[in-house]
Amino acid sequence: MPQVYQIFHDKNAAGLSLMSWTGFEILNLVWLFYGIVHRDKVIIFYASSYGFVQIWVIVGGLMYGAKWF
Repeated sequence: MPQVYQIFHDKNAAGLSLMSWTGFEILNLVWLFYGIVHRDKVIIFYASSYGFVQIWVIVGGLMYGAKWF
């Protein structure tokens, strides 16, 4: 959450690596899929919540000029 706040408050995504955050989101989707397959509500809630935050970081990075590397 601090990363999301910083990006949207300062309107600056300098120093943010979109490749890293995209990789984190892909790994999180694997974890979410695992939770769905095993019907584990805690994993599904955690992965969904964390994925939501990661998507906002990626969106903010795209909006405010983050680098891919």
